[in-house]
Parts: sequence; C-alpha cells; structure tokens
Amino acid sequence: MTAREQPKELFIVNFVRMKRDLFISKWAFLLVFMLSASIAHAQRPVCHTSEYTQQMMDQAPGFLQRYQAIEEEVARLMTEREQFRSQDEDIYYIPVVVHIVYNVPAENISDDQVLAQIEVLNEDFRRLNEDASETPSAFADAAADAFIQFQLASIDPDGNTTTGITRTETEITSWNLFAPITAENYAEKVKETATNGKDIWDRDCYLNIWVCDLGNSILGYASPPGTTASKDGVVIGYKWFGRGGSAIPPYNQGRTTTHEVGHWLGLRHIWGDDGGNCSGSDGIADTPNQGGENYDCPSYPLTDDCSPSIPGVMFMNYMDYVDDGCMNMFTQGQVNKMRSVLSGSRGEVLACANLVVIDSQDIEPEVLVMYPNPATDQVFFPVDRINADNTVISLYNSLGQEVIRFNHDGSALASIDVSRLANGTYFIRAFDGIKTMNGKIVVSR
Repeated sequence: MTAREQPKELFIVNFVRMKRDLFISKWAFLLVFMLSASIAHAQRPVCHTSEYTQQMMDQAPGFLQRYQAIEEEVARLMTEREQFRSQDEDIYYIPVVVHIVYNVPAENISDDQVLAQIEVLNEDFRRLNEDASETPSAFADAAADAFIQFQLASIDPDGNTTTGITRTETEITSWNLFAPITAENYAEKVKETATNGKDIWDRDCYLNIWVCDLGNSILGYASPPGTTASKDGVVIGYKWFGRGGSAIPPYNQGRTTTHEVGHWLGLRHIWGDDGGNCSGSDGIADTPNQGGENYDCPSYPLTDDCSPSIPGVMFMNYMDYVDDGCMNMFTQGQVNKMRSVLSGSRGEVLACANLVVIDSQDIEPEVLVMYPNPATDQVFFPVDRINADNTVISLYNSLGQEVIRFNHDGSALASIDVSRLANGTYFIRAFDGIKTMNGKIVVSR
C-alpha cells in the first residue's frame, strides 16, 4: 500500500514519527559532536601553572604569604607606573639558562632549537612578531611592546664562560606534575641533579628554563613570583619548545614558552581561572572579561556570556589557550604588571644581567687571568687580546651590582684597587665595544 493509499490518520501518524526520528537523530548527532569536541579539548596538552601554584600553596610553607605580599607590592607599583608609562622605555634584559634534561635522543633538542625559542621570546615581548598585524583593530591600541629582551647567559654561576645551555641525560622517561611528590618522576625533581634532573642556577641571576618530557597532557608550567628559590623557573615539554624544527603543531611556534614566561613574570590566565563564570579576573584592566579558555583558532569577533558584545573576548592574547599561530599580543596592562614584577620581586635578575650576559652572542668571550687571586689590595690582569685603547672595565659584586667602572688607560696590563671592598667574590668585565673578556676574583683578608 502506497502512502497515497494509507488512511489519512495513519499517514499523519507516520509522518509525525518520521519528523520525530529525524529530530532525535539530529540532536543525537549534535550531542555526539559536542561530546567529541569536549573530549578532544580535554585531551589537548595545556598549561598547568594554576595547578602548580595550588600545589605550592598546599606544600610550601610561607608561599601563600609571600605570593600575596608580592601581589600587593606589584599592585602598588602598577599604580605608580601608570603615571609615568610614556617615560618608561628602558629595555629590561633577562639572562636565560636552558637546562635540557633528556632520556632519548629526540628529547635532546638542538642548540638551533633553543636559539629559535629565544628569538621568539624577543619578538613576542618586543611586539616584533610578524603576526602582530593580525591583532584586530579593536584591540590594537591595547597591544604593547614590553621592552623586555632575553639573552642566553654567557657566564655561569662559577664565573666560567657558557653557551647558556646545559644538557643532562636522565633515567626518567617522562616527568609528571601530578605524580606523588615521593615518586621518582614527580616533575619538580627535574630541577635537582640528585633526583635525575639538573640543579637550578641562581634564580636571582638567571631565568631557568627546564626542557624535558612532560608527557602528552602538559605543555609547561611556571613558578610565580614568591616561589621557593630552589624551584624557581619555567618547565616546558620538549615537543613544544622552539619554533619549527622538532616542535610539534599546533604548538610549534614557541608561544608555549612566551605564555609560561608571562606567568613567571606575574601574569595570570586571561579568563581569571574562575571555572567558566564571570566573577574571576586576571587583575588586568584592559583585558576583556572572559568566561573560560579558548582553543584552536577562533574567528574574530568571538563573544561569550562575559563579553557578549563586539569586540568580545581577546582570544589572541598570549595568556589564552589558542593555537600558537593565533596568539599575537600582550596588553599595556599586562606589560605594566610584568615590568612592575621586574622592578620589585625579580629585580635582582635585571641587576645581574650585566654580570652574566656579554653584549654580542656572536663573539666568544675570553677569560681574564687575574693575579693575585685571592687578592687583598691590588689585582692585575692583561688586556692585550682586546683593543686596550677603548676598553671599559667594570667590577660587579655577587648581586650583579656594578661597584667600580673606569676607562682603561691603554696599557697591556690593567689593575684594580680592591682594598676598600668587602671580602667576597667579584666579577670583572673588560669590553672594547666589540669583544669581551671576563674574570672572577676573590677578595680575602
């Protein structure tokens, strides 16, 4: 019997059933699609700085108090700096050491991969990134140059020359931030030589970055200001470090490290880590309120319940979770906070920059031969391997503070009177405008 031959009532019933089944099928498909997307996002590797910060609050005595005190100090500095923003264009230099901790050859990334990452940091923090032009016009005025630059350290904590890269082979196949703290592969143990990792270099002189295998669910994490000195730094999964090369899409343009260094300098996630509602905040006035993190590469404009009208949320900010290729900006407010942190709790790093970084990474530094060493009153050293006529000689204390500075008289042998200096270790730097010589002297009486 054809549909035409069916009784009218039966035809209507069958038609309604067909429409119902079609409706259910559409919603079932949509539900499966949404569930699949949710699972895909849940399986994506992400930053775990928030979880790490919570661990520190639970495990490290005094951390919460230090963290809160620093936040209060930074808030005060931010208010002061707002008044003089146009005058604050001094470039802050941050010395970097990259500790590569590897179990298999693939994890032992190349020097070129490290150099590419430093290049990305300098592009992103100076707003010299090629994709800066992709910032929507509605947010362009908020986008800012942080006037922060990063350089691999040239001098290690013992005063020896270095590439700023260390390499440590480990028995640990994968580090896990959520393993018991007693487990051999608990991720924080990557920061200690005694536990199959690599000891931190003085956090008051260097930004320490550990690159290792963090598995497939963690891009990286960072220590916020106030972290215990022996744990301070950034940890990045080797798969997501650097630009191109061995890095894996969609996190292969170095933005994981940009994001984590932002945390190290005091920034929070742009949505405020409030669990998806609109009550939280990242503490930055010029970032729009945002309900939660964004993934993939959204199209502009993107609105949500917290910013329902155009221009919507700032998903292209480095502190969101979008793909590397869709991040392209820090805001003026974020820059103010990072520079305030560097003016306060992380100020020692800036003071140390003159001590551990030479002016040109293309020139191999030479070692000054100091005598007598230890010294009591006068120390001598030859400067015949550089242009002695144009040499500036500086002496720094262990905090990186310049104590003595003078223009050399041009002779092949230089000397410094250390008779008025307190006992301790000092570093001497001779620079002729192109080439650098470095030395270490101990004053002891």
